[in-house]
Amino acid sequence: MSGPLAGLRVLEFSHTIMGPCAGLVLADLGAEVIKVEPAPGGDHTRHLPGFAAGCFATFNRNKRSLAIDLKQPEGRAALHPLVAASDLVLENDGPGTMERLGCGGPALQALNPRLVHLALKGFLAGPYEHRPALDEVVQFQAGLASMTGPPGQPLRAGAWGVYEPFDTAEGSQVFVGVTSDAQWIRFCEAFGLAELAGDERLRTNARRAGARPWLIPRLRAVLAGLPRDSVVARCEAARISWAPVGQPADLFEDAHLLASGGLLDTAISALGGGAGPLAPLPALPVELGAGRARPGLTRQPPRLGEHNAEVLAEAGLLPAEIAALAARGVLAGEPSPANGPATAEDMPCLTKEIAAGG
Repeated sequence: MSGPLAGLRVLEFSHTIMGPCAGLVLADLGAEVIKVEPAPGGDHTRHLPGFAAGCFATFNRNKRSLAIDLKQPEGRAALHPLVAASDLVLENDGPGTMERLGCGGPALQALNPRLVHLALKGFLAGPYEHRPALDEVVQFQAGLASMTGPPGQPLRAGAWGVYEPFDTAEGSQVFVGVTSDAQWIRFCEAFGLAELAGDERLRTNARRAGARPWLIPRLRAVLAGLPRDSVVARCEAARISWAPVGQPADLFEDAHLLASGGLLDTAISALGGGAGPLAPLPALPVELGAGRARPGLTRQPPRLGEHNAEVLAEAGLLPAEIAALAARGVLAGEPSPANGPATAEDMPCLTKEIAAGG
């Protein structure tokens, strides 16, 4: 399946999660995504240790890698024909970074007036626009971090009366969410709680939320006496939202994900990409066409600079020019640096581009 975005070429100047995630969606939907990584190290998530070692593989499948040093004029010159032949530039660098590299919006538009420039930043125009941002910056500034409370203390009551994880007879937990008055009646019927269904103090969600201090302990006592399978079956029969309280690793064996093609066997290596052990990572949660096909895995996550030669050749560079860029350290990864110094004669196309202002 080619995907609805087949024929769209994207240059992705991105790192970490936000930019690569956007590029992943485009790539999964069929766009040709070229991940432009800084030489020599590439996207720093390639080097994350421990539990974060799968970060690069999670967000960079179905892409090609071009590892190039844009701080060097030869690197910027090599990029120009790629920009001219692309439809979209995607980046999530810090404020001013692309401009310092000569790749800001006006410079890119001069090379390709029809180019769409998608800049993902922490803040839009305003007093904070110069600030770099992380997920935690948003959490703390928006007040989300203050809502969790100290260890051992209960979370603050939310908007719903019954919206809790409950212990079951075996000690496992099941989350149950009752979000309407009709659901409350069905919940009470399913669990044999006729007296609560008729209690005027619990008639509306607002009343149930106010009654949480005595209502939740009452419900905990009821559900704790039932096997997990019984709690689940009653919630299913009553059409009540529920979920097992599990661990991330449980998803690898989740019946729905396995049956729906929700996991893709993705290679994870020491530096991301290339050969390595396969891990089931989440697919894009969309279905396409009448056949409800899921976007799949067409390329394993790339090795650093794995596609240098083919991408630059498609841009019109000669093999000798590509080898010369590698020899000068403008490229990282593949191809490996050639022996001996490179000269201007080795790079006729790039020399002309640099002379024109690259």
